[in-house]
Amino acid sequence: MNDYNKMFEQQKGKCAICKRHQNNLTRTLCVDHDHKTNQVRALLCVTCNTDVSVVEDRLKEMLKYLNKYRKDVN
Repeated sequence: MNDYNKMFEQQKGKCAICKRHQNNLTRTLCVDHDHKTNQVRALLCVTCNTDVSVVEDRLKEMLKYLNKYRKDVN
């Protein structure tokens, strides 16, 4: 728990991605980690943590798809 508290203080109680503060969330910030290396990355709100999990394995394909339809690069 001590490591969690240090991270919480370093992040000023906010999700590392969306910056929403713990006081504005219904659930406690999650400890995000790399599923391949198990290395802890940061504290995230449940929404961002879920989004990262879903996107992590498919990011390359998603970016390729999105860039295909971007008007400013085509």
